[in-house]
Amino acid sequence: PQPAKSTPWTEKNALEAAVFSIELMQPPGPQAVQAIQSALAAFAQELPGEQSGPQHGVFVGPDASVTPLTETVRFLAKPTGEHAWRAVHNGSVLQVVCTDYTRYADVWPRARRYLQAMLAALDPASTVANVSHQYVDKFLYPPETTVDDYSVGELFMTNTPYLTPQAWQSGLEWHVHQGWYDYTPAPLRRLLHQLKISNVTLVASVSQPACIIDHRCLTQFRVAHSPTTGALTAPDSPLDSYMQDLHTEHKALLTQLLCREKLQEIGMEL
Repeated sequence: PQPAKSTPWTEKNALEAAVFSIELMQPPGPQAVQAIQSALAAFAQELPGEQSGPQHGVFVGPDASVTPLTETVRFLAKPTGEHAWRAVHNGSVLQVVCTDYTRYADVWPRARRYLQAMLAALDPASTVANVSHQYVDKFLYPPETTVDDYSVGELFMTNTPYLTPQAWQSGLEWHVHQGWYDYTPAPLRRLLHQLKISNVTLVASVSQPACIIDHRCLTQFRVAHSPTTGALTAPDSPLDSYMQDLHTEHKALLTQLLCREKLQEIGMEL
């Protein structure tokens, strides 16, 4: 019998969420937080929803100053209440999340506008620790799928380096979580890959098996070469290049993970 067929999360692609983040060396102070809130408020028509408030915890700076951690969120909600777009400042992290993904060329320019608006609200001499890009891909199996119907090879390459032998024989539910560094960009920076592959059972109106592929890739800067927020908002900002590199890393990983048929289904065959 043919194994149960997995289907991508949407008709467009398998992406449940795309996340674009910038982490600062240290959280901004109260005045800068207010400036970030004002910068995001300028997008009220695009992101009409608003959430803000204190977070648990404080940041102790090198001069022993204590900064309470705060969170600011602007969002655009879908009719279901889920956030289609979300711009977030939380402590030292500036982040944009998109759950209505179409193509990188369409989504990244919008995400960049929100990130650069937050960056421009900061002291231009503030330094950046890392830039990251995260994709969460999801594939669904028919609700009636059983362990006898399921085949790991229906979704994944038989010789992929990212699954363990145990994953191939564990039935419907298993996970492989791993991370590694790529020093190709050395000496100025390095890449950190964090990959979580989980076969789980989603429980809603019915139980449904699913596979979630969560890949986060970070450009980590050497301290002496950390870019400033001013450099990332300048006309010749390298931010486009950083994100494009991370996007390319994700595509390359998927071509070594998913089987040829599945790559064709999501329009990613190289």
